[in-house]
Amino acid sequence: MNGEVPKHRRVYAALRHDILIGKYDADEKFPSEGMLMRRFGVSRITVRQAMTDLKKDGFLEARSGSGTYLSALARHATGMIGLVIPDYSSSMFFKQLGDELVRAGKASGYTMLLGELPGKTPADRAHEAISLANEYARRKVAGVIIEPVELMPNSADLTREIIAAFDALKIPVLLIDRDITPFERSKHDLVGIDNVSAGYALGKHLIASGAKRIAFLMPPHSASTNLQRMLGVAGAVIESGLNWSDRNILCFSPKDKGALKKALSKKQVPDAIVCHNDATAELMPRSIKVAGFDGLAIQGNRKFPTIQQPINLLAETAIATLLERIRKPNTPPRQILVNADKITDIEMTRSS
Repeated sequence: MNGEVPKHRRVYAALRHDILIGKYDADEKFPSEGMLMRRFGVSRITVRQAMTDLKKDGFLEARSGSGTYLSALARHATGMIGLVIPDYSSSMFFKQLGDELVRAGKASGYTMLLGELPGKTPADRAHEAISLANEYARRKVAGVIIEPVELMPNSADLTREIIAAFDALKIPVLLIDRDITPFERSKHDLVGIDNVSAGYALGKHLIASGAKRIAFLMPPHSASTNLQRMLGVAGAVIESGLNWSDRNILCFSPKDKGALKKALSKKQVPDAIVCHNDATAELMPRSIKVAGFDGLAIQGNRKFPTIQQPINLLAETAIATLLERIRKPNTPPRQILVNADKITDIEMTRSS
């Protein structure tokens, strides 16, 4: 029947599940082919195909002259992946990304743990994230995906505190969206978008539409993603023969009306502002062209260009990368940057 799962993959899935829930003793031989044939009512070749796939994926290992045993991965795996996303409750982008990570992880056969971090401030959520990380570590998750802390002077130190519990137990860590510090690679895998290229594409788009004085707006203690986006915009401006200096960088909260009014009262008022996300772009004065990032359907009443983040692809890439790290813990750290240079004009329509 078209679409039916092959027998050996059904046997593989059942055995993999049993391994992950701890059914088999790590010090004893794995059940023989004959035992598995009787259990599943299948042929020897079907059992061998399933066993070959389990060995290929790192769950079983053959010991010369002794037999087949659980691998080191299988002995420590729990079948659970933890998610530590401080901005899950406060950012639509991270809410959607977290939900997609759960979906992708479940599709790969893992139980996904996504603890709530309801704190109202970045500091509250950061300390909640530390407690959540310690809980995951106690449960000995197979791996963990972490969004680094942002918007605080000591963001890097807090992120390292979150990671420390996992490093101590040699639990694989994958960073999502950004690294611990803006311009220094950590020892952990990272999956995000190419923010410099994305900023460059948006800058070129605004210049092509007639903008000549482009500013970039981001909050204080901003995430490294925003600094990289700013560099991309600056590159587009400089390449086009336009001026760029520190006056093109606006660093304040978009809700700070006084700071915004001061920035727009200077002699060289920007004729376009690239904002670090769509929610900020929607707050800007209508007299100025704006652009945003993320491409999310937020509530508003304004149309502007934005970079569309490939959330599904980010989640699937992150899960695949973490599972590869679980299977091969000694490979060098990797940085995987997904292209995100698709510009979409989104129109916000305020609900009645």
